[in-house]
Amino acid sequence: MSELYSYGPEAGLSARQTDGLMYANQTGQISRGGYMEVTGVSLATASRDLADLVAKGFLTLEGRTRDRVYRPVPVEQVLGSSPDR
Repeated sequence: MSELYSYGPEAGLSARQTDGLMYANQTGQISRGGYMEVTGVSLATASRDLADLVAKGFLTLEGRTRDRVYRPVPVEQVLGSSPDR
């Protein structure tokens, strides 16, 4: 999982997105409120960041509105099995 910190900038992730993604990987999921708590961002920024992580394939979305959670995609699947990573 620590490879996320080195790969984050290459994948276009901000430091806060990487922090949120690490939290999601450790706990198995993250909500918008959880992302806000972990990263200290506003509601709008949390929504934007999470949507970007879904678009880039790092998270999948489950549920609707208040019950929505984001689950991490296995790191190996996102990063690929390239031997140099």
